[in-house]
Amino acid sequence: MIFLLKILSIKYFVYLCPGLNKTITHLTKTFCSMNIFVSSLSFKANQDDLRDLFAQFGEVSSARIIINRDTRRSKGYGFVEMPNDDEGNAAIAALNGAEHLGRTINVTVANERAS
Repeated sequence: MIFLLKILSIKYFVYLCPGLNKTITHLTKTFCSMNIFVSSLSFKANQDDLRDLFAQFGEVSSARIIINRDTRRSKGYGFVEMPNDDEGNAAIAALNGAEHLGRTINVTVANERAS
């Protein structure tokens, strides 16, 4: 509850200082969305494919496929952010072990990144 009140008071401050809107949007997405890890992706898959795959279960905030810096090819895994936890859990349940572009994908809740 305290965290929510802090977010609301920060949003009021953003109204007074519009330059902070991007930072607040990022913080809201970080603390109020489900981050999903998707592995065993086809190397042919792109971010739009990943977004479309999860969009059938609800709103998708972002979809990223991780790219190798040297080869500029997909590493075969990515992340999807969904703002609604129920929709995210439904997507995980339905897509874990499903076939996508000829590969059986693994879908789980992403672990928090170590600082």
